[in-house]
Amino acid sequence: MNNPWFRMYAGVINDPKVMKLPEATRWHWVACLCVASDHGGKLPPAPDLAFALRMSEQRAAVLVTELYRAGLLDKVDGGFAPHNWSGRQYQSDSSTKRVRDFRERKKREAGVTGNVSPDVTVTPPEQSRTETEQSRADAPRAGQIDLVEEALRADLREILGSHVNLTLAAEWLGKGYDPGMIREVVRDLRRRKPDVASLAYFEAALAERHAKRAETPSERAGYAAVTDFDKVISMFVRTGVWSRYAGPEPGMLGCRAPLELLAKHGIDGATGNKIRKAG
Repeated sequence: MNNPWFRMYAGVINDPKVMKLPEATRWHWVACLCVASDHGGKLPPAPDLAFALRMSEQRAAVLVTELYRAGLLDKVDGGFAPHNWSGRQYQSDSSTKRVRDFRERKKREAGVTGNVSPDVTVTPPEQSRTETEQSRADAPRAGQIDLVEEALRADLREILGSHVNLTLAAEWLGKGYDPGMIREVVRDLRRRKPDVASLAYFEAALAERHAKRAETPSERAGYAAVTDFDKVISMFVRTGVWSRYAGPEPGMLGCRAPLELLAKHGIDGATGNKIRKAG
């Protein structure tokens, strides 16, 4: 089909997983459905997803992490897919009856008698296209990026600097360590030891925290409660990326950034846009 479509059900407006998202994130979720529809039911690699959503790779990674945590994306082999996509996007009906009716009509028009070839089942173009894309999506993708890991790596680079080897990040996630716990522990120990140069330094603390499963300050009070908003807003002005630790971004309901700090950086707290200087 030149204009492929997918099914969205009316009950989505009553789905708490969707309606509890910030308004902008809900729209990005719908955009992810569109992208998945065009990629065999899965999200494409990070660079392609970022391009489709018109945002940076880091911001796309953060978005996917948020949607995954909200239960709106499932982790599948090779990436992520919208939750229950295959169950809701069932295949088109068989075209056997349409083929039979077409042949009968042609036979009547031509006055043909005698035996005709038996009915066959013809795969609709959109079904054939979907199955082809699904097969292509099921194959391993070169350069496929685990977006949860990529989001964690981006945050660890921000905390520790770009010189630190982040190979252990994937191993920690493989052990079942919560990404939020990892960020919290690394940030806390980094404050105490600013010159740390290796992720191995955090191994013991992470293992202990994971074993105890103690709540971190961000888990108890929300990331915004432990956020340096001056730094967050400064990064937002430079890059357009709002930290996932800081809650809703400026201009969205529930934004906790102090209005005076937003104004200091030239941001209108009501809209999230840059304040135009008079004259």
